[in-house]
Amino acid sequence: MKNYTLIFSFIFSLSFLNGQVKEVSLVSKMNGQKTLIDGQDIVFWGYGIDDPSSQNNKIFLPGPVLRFDVGDTVIIHLRNDSPEDHTIHWHGLDVDQANDGVPHTSTSVNGGGAEFTYTFVCKEPGTYIYHCHVLTTLHLAMGMYGIFIIDANTENQIYNNSGKYTKEYNYLFSELNSAWNTNALSPGPFYLYEADYGMVNGWAGPEIKVKNQSITGDIEDSIGMRLANTGYGRVETIFPKDLEVKVYGSDGREVNSFVTDTIQMFPGERFGVVGYPQSTINDSITVNYYDLNNDELYFTNYIPVDISPTSSTISQNLETLILYPNPFDSQITIDNIPKNGTATITDLNGKEVWQGDLKKGQNQIQLNVDKGIYVLRFGGMQVKVVKE
Repeated sequence: MKNYTLIFSFIFSLSFLNGQVKEVSLVSKMNGQKTLIDGQDIVFWGYGIDDPSSQNNKIFLPGPVLRFDVGDTVIIHLRNDSPEDHTIHWHGLDVDQANDGVPHTSTSVNGGGAEFTYTFVCKEPGTYIYHCHVLTTLHLAMGMYGIFIIDANTENQIYNNSGKYTKEYNYLFSELNSAWNTNALSPGPFYLYEADYGMVNGWAGPEIKVKNQSITGDIEDSIGMRLANTGYGRVETIFPKDLEVKVYGSDGREVNSFVTDTIQMFPGERFGVVGYPQSTINDSITVNYYDLNNDELYFTNYIPVDISPTSSTISQNLETLILYPNPFDSQITIDNIPKNGTATITDLNGKEVWQGDLKKGQNQIQLNVDKGIYVLRFGGMQVKVVKE
């Protein structure tokens, strides 16, 4: 999501034939601290922005969103301020072996302040992941991952010719085994790893709404979503029934679009989708986390979705109907009705609170509802009604 993307203060840009040259400095550490929603304090490892003016660069869970344009040449410096070796592997990206971040075939960045610079060209638009590839089972589980986005040449689209959106949200689904994050130096045999905590962009439960991860918009919006799973289990996303979701991309490549209400995401998978509201929505995207060994559900998160009527829709044809008093207490007079017909009044979530027949001319109705904003609909006309 654009408001989640970290704006890099230390990006050097230079005009280039098919893009820009963009430079970013990252730091890796093993001293991140986080309190889970049950009050448990854990330690995580991760990546942060290397700010030369700061004496204490922070790391984030997940790492900073790295975002570039197709055709960009990126230069990414990594300084390893931790006691163990780390790398950055660009999961799904087409890079050469020297920059691939796999220790045995490229380079491992030693602990204690060693540095390495990755350089490659962003060739294909799409959604990707970056993560540490040293003792991957442990380092990934401890939090060393982030989302990597390559934007298409066409603004506000998943790909150059498809997936146009008016609003965008990025969701990186991950997990942790809280026992490992409290005793990372002695985690136990890797085959006994068992996640017990699921996250959305590093947050869980009520934090998701508090940390502004909710989807908001109106029925004329198209909601772009980039989804990625960095966990070791299966993540199931179930969308609200009135949000028609169309898949445009899978694993960083464009696909023939199709509509779905559920996406199953296995480890390392990514999807680019756009949701098209069919009505007002006050619901959530359900995110279920399953253990891949036994397929048992162990955690569920909810991403709130709040889709309202458009202001243009609410005010449509105001000159045709006259309502007073508005705001009202319990009785409304509706005047200038052009013909006989049936009218309805709904709240902003689309729930009907009144229905009745109106006659041409003037009518009075009693409406006993809670305080708030409502929409009267009659013969293709709509008008906002306010209860004080």
